Amino acid sequence: MKEFIEELRERNAFVLDTETTGLDNKAEILQIGIVSLEGEMLFNSTVKPAKARRWDEAMRVHGITWSDVKDAPSIGQLAEQLEKIMDGRLVAIYNADFDTRILWQSIKADGASSSYQWLHEQDWECVMQAYAEYWGQWNSRYGSYKWQSLTNACRQQGVKVVDAHDALGDARLTAALIRSIENKFA
Repeated sequence: MKEFIEELRERNAFVLDTETTGLDNKAEILQIGIVSLEGEMLFNSTVKPAKARRWDEAMRVHGITWSDVKDAPSIGQLAEQLEKIMDGRLVAIYNADFDTRILWQSIKADGASSSYQWLHEQDWECVMQAYAEYWGQWNSRYGSYKWQSLTNACRQQGVKVVDAHDALGDARLTAALIRSIENKFA
């Protein structure tokens, strides 16, 4: 984990998180939050999904309703802003496989693929997988280290959990988790 965090620092990484309409292959982004490793907000926006209009189960988790996003920009309308922020920097995500999949699904649903060609060059790092190895709880069923939820990982490292299930809040929690572990190596 020490080398993982050193790479994040050396490459001036930032942390990204999303809130979505669900977990399946039709889910779309409803909110994107990006913070520096110090937790400073770099970007926060709700996102109007291209196709979804209801997400009752997901709404019970994050509280985002149609009325919260109906006047928000689409993912396509955010392309230029996101490109300026990301600009080839390393992106750290708690569960990168999920968030990157949902990002591409949302872009495809919105028909904005040409606006996001630069994302093919983007480097992603999964904080969840790095943390699982650091925490060291073996999952014999899968033959790998057990993934911890972000809130569990934060609690395990003494990070106060606030604003969970909000993209900006979860990005800040991920950054705080990284800093907490980094301090243990100092």
